[in-house]
Amino acid sequence: MTEDFADNTLQLVYNIKDISYSVNMAKAWAFSKYFTFYPDKGLNFLQTQTLSKNVFKMTCQKIRDSRRVSSRYKEALKNL
Repeated sequence: MTEDFADNTLQLVYNIKDISYSVNMAKAWAFSKYFTFYPDKGLNFLQTQTLSKNVFKMTCQKIRDSRRVSSRYKEALKNL
């Protein structure tokens, strides 16, 4: 996953307007994967973008459950 591809894909996913549970879960999965590969940019994304409450919670949970994300970033999520 190149950084340019990830950035473009992130914006495409962010712009999806469907609010069904399955779509929200897919969005959370995509955002958490982005965070896994690019944690600084992912943290900035979560701090600056307005996500629905459900998508935000699901994204944070997926990140906290990940073994690939350091405890430093998991701790930073608590402050959001």
